[in-house]
Amino acid sequence: MTEKLPHEYTNDDYTLMQKTFYERETDIMSIENHGLHNDNPDYWNILLKPLTSGDWSDKLVLDFGCGCGRNVQNILNRFVVKEAHGCDISSNNVHHCEKITPTLTGGKTNFRFVTVDGQSLQPLPSNTYSLIISTIVLQHICVYSIRKSILADMARCLVSGGMISLQMGYGMGHPNGFDYYHNANNVQGTNSLFDTRVTDPNQIKNDLLELGFVDFDYVISHPWSDTHENWIYFTAKKA
Repeated sequence: MTEKLPHEYTNDDYTLMQKTFYERETDIMSIENHGLHNDNPDYWNILLKPLTSGDWSDKLVLDFGCGCGRNVQNILNRFVVKEAHGCDISSNNVHHCEKITPTLTGGKTNFRFVTVDGQSLQPLPSNTYSLIISTIVLQHICVYSIRKSILADMARCLVSGGMISLQMGYGMGHPNGFDYYHNANNVQGTNSLFDTRVTDPNQIKNDLLELGFVDFDYVISHPWSDTHENWIYFTAKKA
């Protein structure tokens, strides 16, 4: 086998770096749990807007990059869904979520947390979820090919007509933000240390159309406790 030279970084190297980072962050995240983001009106009025209409009592919802479970807990406490699931690259986060969620949701049990591989939604099942949400996650993945693989796998996991409601950083403001199409798999940091940035909604739209999504829509709004110039919230449906 040919030995890999030090500068020949791969997506697997990047994913291992991210996993190592987030496995160490569980204690901090479990204390902060991004709770301040609950005060962001855009979180409720834009990101979670799909849940405010229609009957979700027989539908499954997934939070990609669940951290310590804030989104799953909020969904269970505010909305009526069949089940709310969360997935994360960090098994420590997943174990924490499993432990603390019943306490923070009044004893609810209609949840599930799964550790995923960091480049897809594996091992989650296909054709299962009616809504996949994600916030403060995809902007931290500065490898374009990994993000596109994740979006493709979201399509796999959605039922026909299922929706994504996602958030990313928008504009040129981030001091260590890479171009949307850049594959920065050699960086040695994550979680805002090195981010990606969207500078044109069509960057996202074109990817989603290629992956079989339809009805793309977006809102550009102010960032919430972040160094990005703006945030972009976007939705689309699986055809």
